[in-house]
Amino acid sequence: MLFNSKAKFFYNSEKHKLVAIVILCIASILLFHASDRYTLAQRNILQNTDFSQLGAHWTISGQAIRLTGDTERTLIITNQARGQTLITQSLREPQRFENIHVSLDMSLDKIDRGPGWWQQAGVILLGFDKHRKRMKYWPYRIALSSGTQPWKTYEAVIPVTNSMERLQLFLFHGGKSGLVQIKNLRVNAVSETIWFFATKVILIGLWIVTGLWVLVPPLIKRRKSLAAYLSFFTFIAMLFGSLMPQPELSEIARPAFQTLEKVSKPVEIAKKKSREMVSSKDQTASPSQNASSSQATKKSRTVELSPKLPNRMESDSRQYTAHFLSHGVLGFLVALAFR
Repeated sequence: MLFNSKAKFFYNSEKHKLVAIVILCIASILLFHASDRYTLAQRNILQNTDFSQLGAHWTISGQAIRLTGDTERTLIITNQARGQTLITQSLREPQRFENIHVSLDMSLDKIDRGPGWWQQAGVILLGFDKHRKRMKYWPYRIALSSGTQPWKTYEAVIPVTNSMERLQLFLFHGGKSGLVQIKNLRVNAVSETIWFFATKVILIGLWIVTGLWVLVPPLIKRRKSLAAYLSFFTFIAMLFGSLMPQPELSEIARPAFQTLEKVSKPVEIAKKKSREMVSSKDQTASPSQNASSSQATKKSRTVELSPKLPNRMESDSRQYTAHFLSHGVLGFLVALAFR
C-alpha cells in the first residue's frame, strides 16, 4: 500500500511539481540578488581610478576630456568632433581573480544618441582571449545610457575565466552631443562567499532533481514516443550548456551561429548600403566644412592610441537568440510529447 502511494505521488503529482518549480524560482531570484554574495579579494586592481595622478596609466582617445575638483575628482567627457571620445585602461592576466567588481557615479547632460550602440555614453569592461578577439557570451555592461539624468550609482560584477588574457575598461562618449560626468570609479576583485557557493550547488541539484521528476515519469509512460525522448535529451543538453563555462559553450555553438550569420547576411548588406548612401550625402558638404572636418580628423588621429569600440556587440543578440531557440524547442517538444 505504501509502495502504491509513493508510485502515485511520483507519477501523478502535477500540483506538487508546479509548487516545487515556483519555490525554486523564488529561491533562485532571492539567492542571486543577495547583497552579500561577494566578498572583497583585492582592492584597486587598476591604477589611478580616482584620477589623483591626472591621466596617468590611462590611454586617451580624443581631446574633449578634463578633470575638476581636488579631493574628489570628476571626469568630464564631451564629444565635439562627433567621433568616439574615450579613455581606457587594460588589466593583464585577469585569471588571477575570480570576479571583477566595477562601481561608479555617472551623470548625463543632453547626450544625443546615434544609431549604433556605442553612440551614447557609458562604461564597459570587455574581455579578450589569447587571439586578441573579444570574448562572446560575456557580460560587459556597467553603465550605458543617453539623454539627461542626474547623478546615479552604477555597479556590476564581471566573472573571469582562464580563457581571458586581457580585460579592458572603457569610459566613453560616442553620442552626437552632450556631456557625461564620472566620479567615484572603483575597480576591485571579489569572490563568492562560502555560503553562497554552497547554496548555489544545492539549488542546482534541486533544479536537476525537479527537472527529472517532471520529465522521467511521462517518458516511462510513453516509451514509444520519439518526441518524449527528444524533449528529455533537449533538457539534458540545456542543463549541460547552462553549467558549462561560456567560452567553451561559445566554441561548441560556433557552427550554428555561423549558419545564422549567413541567413542574416542579406539584411546586414542592406543596412550597409543605407549607411553608404547617408555618408555620400554628407560628402556633398561645402569645401570649408570638409576642410574643418579633415583638420579635426588629423587632430584626433594624433591622440588616438587605443582601439576603437567594436561596431556591434554580437553577445547580446546571440545570447538572446540561443536562449529563445533552446527554450522554444524544449517547450514545443514537451507539449508534443506529453499533451
